[in-house]
Amino acid sequence: LPALIEPLSVDAEVVGALVLFDAAPGDDLGRLMLDSAKFALSVQMMRSVIQFRFETRTRTELFFEIVERRWRDPDDIARRARHLGLPLSRALRMLVVDFPEAADKERDGLQDAHQSIQRLARQQGMTCHVIAIGTGLVCLLPSQTTDDRDRLDRFAQRLVETLRYAFRGEPIAVIGGVCHALEDYSGEWERAWRML
Repeated sequence: LPALIEPLSVDAEVVGALVLFDAAPGDDLGRLMLDSAKFALSVQMMRSVIQFRFETRTRTELFFEIVERRWRDPDDIARRARHLGLPLSRALRMLVVDFPEAADKERDGLQDAHQSIQRLARQQGMTCHVIAIGTGLVCLLPSQTTDDRDRLDRFAQRLVETLRYAFRGEPIAVIGGVCHALEDYSGEWERAWRML
């Protein structure tokens, strides 16, 4: 189909597009209407991007506060985690994904990777809480049974296959042990990072 594609930008970064089918640039009035629609959609996209960046930064800060053992009050950590949708009161298994090729670069595709992981987890019937960690991601997955290791292995393999196309280079995934309490996260993080 013939289409007119207009990019939508936030902070000089393209975050989406307005696609008009069977449309031509048209006259001044048509261009003015198109610019108004682009502006309205850009504002909406900006809200989504800002909310995503805030939640990502906040989850990342909380995660590093836990794994670096900088917390004093476990109730405060639990309350903040609940507010961010992280069920730290449940047993969670840590899956760490690193993108070695992105070590010195800003990764533009973090939101796309986040959405891809969530979509893949839903397809596998799993719940996944994603946290950005610089050149990679941490996925916290509820650990339900002792035989969920095969299922997790399949999920990690599909995750690597999916993210291979989002970033240059081969992602590396490390499956950690089960974290039952706040104290467990630090040890599992150190073990996974050494393996990476």
